[in-house]
Amino acid sequence: MGNELSPVITILIADDYEVNRVGLKLLLDAVSDFKVVGEASDGEKCVKLAADLNPTVVVMDVRMPILDGIEATRQIKDCAPSTKIIMLTSHSDHTEVLSSLEAGADGYCLKDVRSTQLIAAIRAVSGGACWLDQGVAKVLLKSSTESPKKQNQDILNEHELAVLKLVVEGLSNQEIGKRLFIGQDSVKVHIKHILEKLAVTGRTQAAIKAVREGLV
Repeated sequence: MGNELSPVITILIADDYEVNRVGLKLLLDAVSDFKVVGEASDGEKCVKLAADLNPTVVVMDVRMPILDGIEATRQIKDCAPSTKIIMLTSHSDHTEVLSSLEAGADGYCLKDVRSTQLIAAIRAVSGGACWLDQGVAKVLLKSSTESPKKQNQDILNEHELAVLKLVVEGLSNQEIGKRLFIGQDSVKVHIKHILEKLAVTGRTQAAIKAVREGLV
């Protein structure tokens, strides 16, 4: 029982710089349950490879030739909806972060992220979670505090707003529970209510709405 193999997470890398692709491939192929199945130097090639290979996760730069990462994300979500996408970029402008998430990206990491964190991000999104590294979360939260507060803030109670802020920070249910000193079951209930009240279908959409409407 304890020796069962984990399912392999197949990965497609998209970056217009060859040195970045080579470095990522070396890093990710060294992880026992990861397998890099393709590389693309522009967004258009990435979309075609995603449709052909149906990888578990695409690790993609935002700014690429022919087709940028944001439009490539939209197209991949149309042709390979089960594929998860992590943006890995040096750009933390909040409009690019939000545009990426709205296009369907499941995670957003800056290129100075530690290798262990990138590996954790890939595992998290492959399992259906949303991932924002701390640098990106700070950008989003700063943007949110500068936005006018809207009526949806009154819909959420104090506990739900506290949980929503930590969702925007990219924390897992376990991490949220530890931060707020509540059990994971309570976190799940709060998130369920947040999604219902904000009329969204997932954590990523909740994070986007929170920032767009200055809820946190």
